[in-house]
Amino acid sequence: MRFAPFRHGRWAAAVTSAASDIGAVAVAPADALVDAEFMTASARAGLAVLPWTVNSADRVRELMALGASGVTTDHPGMVRCLVASAAAAAPQRSPGSSR
Repeated sequence: MRFAPFRHGRWAAAVTSAASDIGAVAVAPADALVDAEFMTASARAGLAVLPWTVNSADRVRELMALGASGVTTDHPGMVRCLVASAAAAAPQRSPGSSR
């Protein structure tokens, strides 16, 4: 038997729509399922994205750049360091600034 190819777009729309319909505030997909298309669908639905299990520093950086709200990992110290480094490198806003 042949299976239809996996289509992230259709899956992303179905998952985020179903999550939104039941009042979910977040989705927690397997790391391999998270891409820009999934993040866009989640943002449109107002859902936080918390992928699991992310153990690669490069993948954590990718997910941070895509806007993931957090990750599940076996290496929390690594993730903590990456988040701290990203925060330190971010441009500082002056108080009262809207940008």
